[in-house]
Amino acid sequence: VMVDVPSLVRMDRAEATERLNELGLVPEFVRRKDKFEERGEVLDQSPLAGKTVEEGSAITLTVSSGPPSVALPTLVGMSLAEAEAVLTDDDRGLVRGTVTREYSLKEEGTVIGYEPSDNRIPWGSTVDLTLSKGPEPLEVPDVAGMSEDKAVGRINTAGFAAAVGGYYSDD
Repeated sequence: VMVDVPSLVRMDRAEATERLNELGLVPEFVRRKDKFEERGEVLDQSPLAGKTVEEGSAITLTVSSGPPSVALPTLVGMSLAEAEAVLTDDDRGLVRGTVTREYSLKEEGTVIGYEPSDNRIPWGSTVDLTLSKGPEPLEVPDVAGMSEDKAVGRINTAGFAAAVGGYYSDD
């Protein structure tokens, strides 16, 4: 019995397998990394659609195994522009995602974190960045006119270390 080979390109692997089984054809699979097609999507087939083959013939399907993984260097310490240049390099094909800012002891505007932070990530992934806003400003309490004990207590409670020095004043 002769069977017309159907078009299977762009179907997912399971759907293509089911269609071939219905026609009495045998699927064989070859995997290939693909930057643009989802894992499991049929990229190519042999023989091509429209050919006539005997029932029981093997149809070779080239199936995407997903995008290749790319190296993601450490972005911490880079400026936003430097990090964007690394991400959007043609060899990586990565996308800058959201940028959030947090207080940090690191220089304002430098990358202090990113997600995902793996060494290798899929080509085309989105990477979210966290930039430093610099140190968090703290309000120093006004202790003028207070007793030494009360002033030290107020300063310590505010998160500072009080240093007491003795000075002579005529006031």
